[in-house]
Amino acid sequence: MYLPPQFNAKDRAVACALIRSHPFASLISTDDTGLPFVTHLPLHLPEQDEPFVLLGHVANPIRTGATCRRGPKRW
Repeated sequence: MYLPPQFNAKDRAVACALIRSHPFASLISTDDTGLPFVTHLPLHLPEQDEPFVLLGHVANPIRTGATCRRGPKRW
């Protein structure tokens, strides 16, 4: 994956501060019809030196888009 130079953090402390101040990620998948589906994931960066590990959680597997339906009764 291409990483633009302005997003290549060289300082670990800066990267940790950024992750802790914005602790969400977007998981992009597709639904049953092939349309894009975005799931917002909360993240946690534990206090440790090495390795750099992010922990996340998906509360409901349906939200990954695997059985998503579009329309008024989405879930």
